[in-house]
Amino acid sequence: MSSGIAVGIRWVQSDKITDLQRAASRLLERDSPGPERIAELRGLLREMIREYRGGHPRATYREALASVLDYRSWHAFELLLIQPGEPEARLTRAKHSAMSGGEKSAAIHCRCSPRPTRCTPRPKTTARG
Repeated sequence: MSSGIAVGIRWVQSDKITDLQRAASRLLERDSPGPERIAELRGLLREMIREYRGGHPRATYREALASVLDYRSWHAFELLLIQPGEPEARLTRAKHSAMSGGEKSAAIHCRCSPRPTRCTPRPKTTARG
């Protein structure tokens, strides 16, 4: 974008997760959790399954596992606004509304690279004949 503004995306822990999900997520952050942490994780998952089944008594065990282990409910995508000379900030509706029409358009039509968390405008394609 001509103003130097870029849009990024980050995978973050949801602010809507339960304490059990937060504890399990913390244990899963390690590459090699070790036997003690695996035992703790099993206990947390058992408790999460019990809670789910308590709230959904007609659910099958497969449904309970699918819901409890669905990491998409533990995390969310967060859009970032990257401005020159400023730290990355969460892109909110208010910040988006303050952007120019061109900046908004470029933010919507960007491709994100996995590293760093920045988006660049997509190149225009030409028809070949």
